[in-house]
Amino acid sequence: MDVLENELLKYHTTMKVGGPAKYFITANTIHELIEAYKFAKQKNLPLEVIGDGSNIIFTDNGFDGVVVKNNTKGFKLNSNGILKVNSGEKWDEVVKKSVQANFSGLEALSWIPGTVGGAPVNNIGAYGQECKDTLLEIEALDTTSGNIVTLSNKQCNFSYRDSIFKSLNRHKYIILSVTFALNKVSSGQQYNMPNYKSLQQKLIDLKINNPTIKDVRNAVIKLRKSKLPDPTKIPNTGSFFKNPIVSNIKYSLLLKKYADMPAYSYSSTEKKLYSGWLLETAGLKQYSCNGIGPYQKQALVITNTKDGNYKDLEIVFKHIQKTVYDVFEIKLEIEPEIIK
Repeated sequence: MDVLENELLKYHTTMKVGGPAKYFITANTIHELIEAYKFAKQKNLPLEVIGDGSNIIFTDNGFDGVVVKNNTKGFKLNSNGILKVNSGEKWDEVVKKSVQANFSGLEALSWIPGTVGGAPVNNIGAYGQECKDTLLEIEALDTTSGNIVTLSNKQCNFSYRDSIFKSLNRHKYIILSVTFALNKVSSGQQYNMPNYKSLQQKLIDLKINNPTIKDVRNAVIKLRKSKLPDPTKIPNTGSFFKNPIVSNIKYSLLLKKYADMPAYSYSSTEKKLYSGWLLETAGLKQYSCNGIGPYQKQALVITNTKDGNYKDLEIVFKHIQKTVYDVFEIKLEIEPEIIK
């Protein structure tokens, strides 16, 4: 287990901002991941575990503790659709393998950057599917006791882009592996694809009448690539703001002023709005600071095109939040975790 000192975190996050970590460790096995936890405990230092750094942001001050890059591998899928994956596996590779084996449940979550360990933390979701829909259980290291525990889906307390790993018990657990229960789709069997309007339209555009799991995965990849920047080419963290949820009453009031405001039902009493539309309508699409600003094809994504730093990013997202609130009286929540 190699321990680096003062490693710049900008090189390990997809937004490419962040100062030095006091200690930086790459864990290639579960054993090394646990040893890194023990190292931080012995040093009496805070610990942050990252995957590809696709949904986490460090400030210019860096992190006065131990940052561990989780690179643990392991993929087991049985004939009943029970899939157990180590938390350091690349998320999209896991989706690809499950689809190739004709198991459904993850296909709409294709081409989402990051690792498996980050998927339940943020309860990732796209095109009608969420991580929680098929997640069976999680194996984790309880940092308060040092024991390895198993948490059920219910114990994870999933909600929209949230879980106990992100809120209530953010530093209590280190996710070691995730187990999913997928559905086998046999040859000739009717496949019930995710019910999402833009995905269905994309399949129509592709002239696919009876889509397979592979068709859906391919369509999702085409959709995402058409409007989202590849973080390996243009630094970003994906969706920077959550889509806000408002009451039906609030939405009705907004419609009086913005008749074309899009939304979809979140519950019987709530609507979910589109953050990208709010940014564009508020005139924020062209706003930037030192190369950091909304992506032109999807304003919901903030990109870093000129090696900007966290200070520049903070200026941008705070200005966006203030402007959107001033215009719509809606508070935009940030989706990626910001570690200060």
